[in-house]
Amino acid sequence: DAQAASATLQGTVTGQAEALAEARTALAAAQEQARTSTAAWAATEADLRARLAAALEQAEEACHEARAHERELGALQAALAQARSAAQERGAVVARAVAAATGGGGSGASPTPSLSSAASLPSGRTLSEVAAAGGSAGAAAPVA
Repeated sequence: DAQAASATLQGTVTGQAEALAEARTALAAAQEQARTSTAAWAATEADLRARLAAALEQAEEACHEARAHERELGALQAALAQARSAAQERGAVVARAVAAATGGGGSGASPTPSLSSAASLPSGRTLSEVAAAGGSAGAAAPVA
């Protein structure tokens, strides 16, 4: 009976040793697969972080450019408003000069004469001189 028990025990120990060896082999394979997967995830994470950083940098540059364009647009709009205002002022000065040169515009029955800026007005002054003086042709002497 002791030999049979010993043989049974020997068979059990051998079976457990084989199972343990198989488990160790499976564990080593799983550890290697985990290392490979971890390395792949780390590489993927690094790639994604690099792409995200590049995209953020591009977005920041685009934002700076948009702000610069916005400032330029504001400056251009201000310059346009100033140019419009100056053109309106010049138009008013020319209109006053033409009105003064033509005797105040009259009843409108006679057409407005064609005047160049160098043409002499009845006062002897040119249209440019009248416009520069603020639009009053008056009876002042001609400017030499």
